[in-house]
Amino acid sequence: MTALNWLIDFNETLASGNLSWALEVAFPKLIQQHRLPYDAARLHQAMLAGQEQAKRQRQPPAALVHSLFEAMGWPPELEQPLLDDVLANARPRLYDDTLPFLTRLKSLGKRVLVVSNNPMSRQFVTQLQLEAYVDAIYTPDTLPGALPKPSRSLWDAVLAADERVTPENVAVIGDDPWSDGSFAANCGIPCWIIDRRGRFKHLREDRRYHWVEGLLDIALEDG
Repeated sequence: MTALNWLIDFNETLASGNLSWALEVAFPKLIQQHRLPYDAARLHQAMLAGQEQAKRQRQPPAALVHSLFEAMGWPPELEQPLLDDVLANARPRLYDDTLPFLTRLKSLGKRVLVVSNNPMSRQFVTQLQLEAYVDAIYTPDTLPGALPKPSRSLWDAVLAADERVTPENVAVIGDDPWSDGSFAANCGIPCWIIDRRGRFKHLREDRRYHWVEGLLDIALEDG
């Protein structure tokens, strides 16, 4: 791919986010502590359905947790303790392929623009020492008139803020077909979706993005 500007999401794309921590740590701990009924396939389907609804309706994390608990038949009084655990203890962690991929982009003269709905992204970039790899960070709260992805208004705001960005020289990388994928589709620009866990295999026929399992699966070219 010869794009000059790569618009890259942060959470679950460059670094693990609250969702990964919840799936890997918070949910197993809650299930064990309270001996909750558990079925992996059911949890997977409930998470996908809740995530899609939350993204489409721009709902807060509490709404996703509530719908998931309802689907699993878990006590609603445990919803807030789970949220509190995630908010207090989850920390972003770079994926193993992040630095090699960003290094490769820089060696090819590409620009890395973090375009994220998360207002904490700027802090995380600093915390994880990514400043040397990131040319700019754009979040809806820092751009006048911009709404979160998948709204095209965020793209229009980036275009207005960065004269080096044009519709012809960009590509999007994200982890979420309902947010990042739909954002790219609304803007008419190429998109790669990183599906590290294979969670979205059932969507690949209907949503014809470039589906890859990791950042290093994205082919890069000079120019």
